[in-house]
Amino acid sequence: MPLYILVIDYILGIIMWTLIGRSAMNIFQKEDSEFFFMKVFVKYTNPIIKIFKFITPSFTAEIYKIFGK
Repeated sequence: MPLYILVIDYILGIIMWTLIGRSAMNIFQKEDSEFFFMKVFVKYTNPIIKIFKFITPSFTAEIYKIFGK
């Protein structure tokens, strides 16, 4: 398997697990919480969410627009 495919796979995997972590933390904490780890998840995942906004289903984009900043 070519190296570039593995690199792309690992990058997308890191993005996926970071977004899953944010979703899991969001169950227990608000996005504007003072908890350090929640601040980190929000800080690093907001740009990722904005990049992939064009392929995000519209019903989740509306939820993000309502609750997100």
